[in-house]
Amino acid sequence: MMMMSQLAFMHIFLHIICVIFCFWLLQSVNVEHWFKKSHPSKIMMLLIVLAVVLGSALSNFIMDFFVFVQEASLIFT
Repeated sequence: MMMMSQLAFMHIFLHIICVIFCFWLLQSVNVEHWFKKSHPSKIMMLLIVLAVVLGSALSNFIMDFFVFVQEASLIFT
């Protein structure tokens, strides 16, 4: 079983990777038509906030799945 510090480091690293991945994905969404043309900074802030929210949710899902699989494997040992 993994030590808590290893699990915490893995979770932090996964958060960063998932946020970067979600930001990359969100850049392909055309949100410019939702805003006035004179507010490009608001568009970028929206993409950053959405990337953090979605990346965090994705990371939590992956970590929960990983922990549950680890705990389920204890049933068979």
